[in-house]
Amino acid sequence: ATPYLMLLVDTDNDGLFNDETPIYGATSLGGNIYSFTGITALSDNVRFTLATAVRKVITNRNITYRANRN
Repeated sequence: ATPYLMLLVDTDNDGLFNDETPIYGATSLGGNIYSFTGITALSDNVRFTLATAVRKVITNRNITYRANRN
């Protein structure tokens, strides 16, 4: 599992972040400093926060397909 840093912008200004769309693509600049580029959702007096998540990648998974004859 790999941790991902996300930017959450309170676009509806309700003080809640659970209804916002996460913005991925943080770039590490070193020293625990990260950068997001191309962010248009930020403006004056808009709340934002950073969050982390874990994304799991499943590999070596066996998938079986079954065809039915009609």
